[in-house]
Amino acid sequence: MNRRIVAPILAAAILVSLTACGEKTPASSAGEPSGTASVSASVSAPASASASDPASPTSSASLPAAPSSTASASVSATPAPSASASQSTSSEPPLPEPSLDANGDPLPRLIESGTVGFQGGKGDPIVKLPLYGAEAAFGVDNGSPPSIVPEAPLATVAFRIPEDQADSLAAYWMNLGFDGQGYLVVAPRGWIVKEATVGANGSYRFELMNPDDDKESLVAYDTGGGCQGCAIYSIGSYFPKLRDWAEEQSFPGDPMPYADSKTIGDSAIEFSLASESKGYATRGAAYERHGGEEGARFGSMTLSAKEELKDLNDSILSFFETVYGEAISG
Repeated sequence: MNRRIVAPILAAAILVSLTACGEKTPASSAGEPSGTASVSASVSAPASASASDPASPTSSASLPAAPSSTASASVSATPAPSASASQSTSSEPPLPEPSLDANGDPLPRLIESGTVGFQGGKGDPIVKLPLYGAEAAFGVDNGSPPSIVPEAPLATVAFRIPEDQADSLAAYWMNLGFDGQGYLVVAPRGWIVKEATVGANGSYRFELMNPDDDKESLVAYDTGGGCQGCAIYSIGSYFPKLRDWAEEQSFPGDPMPYADSKTIGDSAIEFSLASESKGYATRGAAYERHGGEEGARFGSMTLSAKEELKDLNDSILSFFETVYGEAISG
C-alpha cells in the first residue's frame, strides 16, 4: 500500500487526541462487542478478562483512560467545547430520520457536524473533510445518551489527505461513551452507518456501507482491552506467527483466508481477501499487542471497494494504520 504520510506506519502520532476543539470475517466472530455499544476511540487494556467478556500540526497522540479500573490503551478523539456541535439535552437539534436496512429496520443515524482538518506536516496545506457523528448503541446504560457528535470541534489531525481526494472522502466519528472519547475513521463520502456498537467490556465495532452498492463496505473492530480471550483469539487468527502463542493461552484462532498478506514491523499486518465480485477488492490491516502488564489487545479494519478506487482506498487504510496502529502496538 502506498503511504504518503508524515511518518512511517506505526511510527506516527497515535490516537487522534482530538481534544479541544466486515462484513464480519470468519475469524472476527469471537471478538465482537458484547451486547450493544457505541464506537469509541479509546482502548482499554485490563490486566485480566475472560473470553466470556463479549468489546505534529495541531493534533497530538494520546491514550485516554478507558471506563475501567484497569489500564487503558485505546484510540480516542477527545472533543472540546463548541457551540455549533453541541448535543446537550438543552440544545440538541431534532434527530434526522434513520436510514433503513434491507429488512426495513432503522440504521444508526448520522448527523453532520462541521468539518475536521487533516495536515501532513507543518507548512503543508490543511485539507478539510465533512465530519459526521454516528448514533451508537451501548452495552452499558450510563444514564443520558452520549452526544452523537463531538461536543466541540476536533483538532487538526496529523495525517495527509491528498487534496484531489477531498471531495471523495468524509470523516465519521462514533462516541465511545465516556469523557468525550470517540473513534474516528475516514471513508468515502456519502456512505451510511450499518453498525456502531460499544460493548460493556469496552470493545467496539464501526461498520459503514455504500447505500447504493452493498458490495462496498468498511468494518473497523477493536477489542478495547476488555476481553482478553477475544483479543488472543483474534491475534492467533490474523497473525500466523502468533498462532502457537494464542493456542498456548487456550484461545487458538482460526486462520484467516488471506489471498495475500505482509507483516509491518512486529505487530501489524496488511492483507487482502479473495473477492467474490469482479472489479472489487477486499483489503485490510490489523494490529496487536500481547504480553506485558496491559494484556492483549487487537484491532482491525477491512475495506471492500471497487478496484478502480485504489488510491482512495490506500488513503483510508493508511489513516487507520497510522493513527491507531502504534497506539496499540507501539
